[in-house]
Amino acid sequence: MSQISRQALLEEINKHEWYQRISLGDGVVTPGETDDTSEKKLTMMNLPDSLVGKSVLDIGCNEGFFAFEAERRGAAPILAIDASNRAEKKFELVKRALNSMIKFERKDLMDISPEKHGTFELVFFLAVYHHVRHPFAVIDH
Repeated sequence: MSQISRQALLEEINKHEWYQRISLGDGVVTPGETDDTSEKKLTMMNLPDSLVGKSVLDIGCNEGFFAFEAERRGAAPILAIDASNRAEKKFELVKRALNSMIKFERKDLMDISPEKHGTFELVFFLAVYHHVRHPFAVIDH
């Protein structure tokens, strides 16, 4: 956990509604409405224990559960993207608590391009597709 005190961290967490449950260390966990869904997805994905040397893009990251898990497994660089201002605030809180190096950008997924962001060896695109208005345009993009 970061240099922020446990009490201050708990107070900050309680200011938000959380979608993902993320362990921040020292017994502090964000109270995500998804309960253990992210952990179950992680198991189904069968990611290797080590992602050392792998670059990661997490599209529609929300609070960042999968991006932070990739970092915990050694991935770098990691870019996490979400269009929500609320998600960005919570992501930045988790980032600070975990002393993370992950870069967050608030943007629409249609604004992502190899020219602007480079290419990635691992891309998370979880729980996003069903939210897009023009799904085939997303696939083409």
